Amino acid sequence: VDLKINMCTSASGYQKMFKDILETYLSKAVLSNLKISPLFLKLIYNLSRDSLYSREDYIENSRIYETAEYININYYKDITIEQLCRISGYSAPHLRRLFIRNYGMSPQNYIINKRMEMAKEMLLEIPEKTVDEIADLIGICSASYFCKMFKQNEGMTPSEYKRKNMK
Repeated sequence: VDLKINMCTSASGYQKMFKDILETYLSKAVLSNLKISPLFLKLIYNLSRDSLYSREDYIENSRIYETAEYININYYKDITIEQLCRISGYSAPHLRRLFIRNYGMSPQNYIINKRMEMAKEMLLEIPEKTVDEIADLIGICSASYFCKMFKQNEGMTPSEYKRKNMK
């Protein structure tokens, strides 16, 4: 996903975004639906940004958006606050304040939520994967820690979630 954000997206830029979403959807590749989410979020962001934000708001929000997009794409990697500060250009306390204002949570919680969101999708879309494999795919090296976090966030274990939601 191209994270380069211009001040104003042209009509051809929007056409390319729509084309990327459509091609990804039609590919029917494993996990193609997971790849559509960041593309769709970028499209919605660009549409709203181009119509709503003043220049100052745009600059601040685009830096936070770029940081969130980095998390959305790299959720399975070890992401540090220092990396996020470099991406956004903000200090850790300021980044935290802006994340809470824009997303209702700290950057750390945003990472955890993204990992749990992806884990839930993987549990249902690739049911042959074990809990250990899914934990590894979302960047958590310990299956027991993953199960603990999942239960804390979802109120049930990954296995219970899979049984409850598999049709």
